[in-house]
Amino acid sequence: MDPSSAIPLRELLKAVGSSLRQAVPGALWIQAEISALRDHRHLYLELSQLEGGKEVARCRANLWAADRSRVEGKFWAATGGPLQEGQQLQLLAEVNLHPLFGFSLTIRDLAPGYTVGERLLQLAELRRELREEGLWGRNQALPFPEDLRSVAVISPEGAASLGDFRNTAAPLEALGLCRFHYHRATFQGREAAASVLAALEGALTGKLPDAVVIIRGGGASGDLAWLSQIDLARAVCRSPVPVLTGIGHARDDTLLDEVAHQRFDTPSKAAAFLRQRVLASAQRVERAWQQVSYLAGGVLAGWEGSCATLRGRVYRSAERNLERWEQSTSALGQRLVGLGPEPTLRRGYALAVRRDGQVLRSAAAARSEPSFELRFADGRLRVAPLPGAEPGET
Repeated sequence: MDPSSAIPLRELLKAVGSSLRQAVPGALWIQAEISALRDHRHLYLELSQLEGGKEVARCRANLWAADRSRVEGKFWAATGGPLQEGQQLQLLAEVNLHPLFGFSLTIRDLAPGYTVGERLLQLAELRRELREEGLWGRNQALPFPEDLRSVAVISPEGAASLGDFRNTAAPLEALGLCRFHYHRATFQGREAAASVLAALEGALTGKLPDAVVIIRGGGASGDLAWLSQIDLARAVCRSPVPVLTGIGHARDDTLLDEVAHQRFDTPSKAAAFLRQRVLASAQRVERAWQQVSYLAGGVLAGWEGSCATLRGRVYRSAERNLERWEQSTSALGQRLVGLGPEPTLRRGYALAVRRDGQVLRSAAAARSEPSFELRFADGRLRVAPLPGAEPGET
């Protein structure tokens, strides 16, 4: 080719663009996924196509402000939320090749039913996986504790719904009936599932709570899709304690709601349920205490009667024993009196007594005295040992 025939880049791109418009006239329906999104009055999207988990196509798309209100409002009404990254779209778009900005699509309309249908198909596939793994229904099968003493709460930071929940929980804590441990998580965007999963793992680390409640409160229902992730659902199924949800939408369920032990429309309803269970437990304890007190009073009254009877028996037995002891002591005293000196003398015996009144108890002791006294029942005699007397002589 002759270099002199070269054309400017702009002219080339204009020619290619013109050919492209002739090859693809007007708008056509396209299926793609939103991989990135920027909002600057106009909506700028990055669209992609994945096959086998790999990206096989990518291009830019624009939703101009003139069409945005109509198109996005239609999408919101059908799906309950705005356009977000990760959504599958079926869009009506025109093909453009701008000399400066390159290839792009101009979005003219959307088919929200396709996005909703894709979401339902994804949920059905996730349910099938959980059933095949034997996890479906595992958390619902756990018995709910009769006595709630500790509850872990997972919620967004600063959410108004969290304040409502705390207003119900605070009096229960103040009365010492139940402790609530709060864990923060993100509930919007691609990080939502991972953030809630991390908070759940943190709540189940160390000493286990009696239950876990996951609350979100307000927000677009389109954000619910972020909570329908397989890893988060598996963790809830495998939780060793019941998991409750109060995501905040009565119409739309998430996979999280489906695998949880119980689901509630709002955080306030979840809090009311916990309050009712805690108070019911406290009332059972109070009734049991009253019954124990009543039974204990009856037992004590019986013991008092038994003790009174026993005391009477002890007193009567002690009185009889004292009488016997008094009789035995009297007889013993009489015997002891009969063994005294005077009765002994009256029985014909005599006592040898020194001058100082001490009784002489042997012949040797008597021979050592110059004289001693013999006492008889009818009188006394002064005697002296014979000089040179042998033992046995007096």
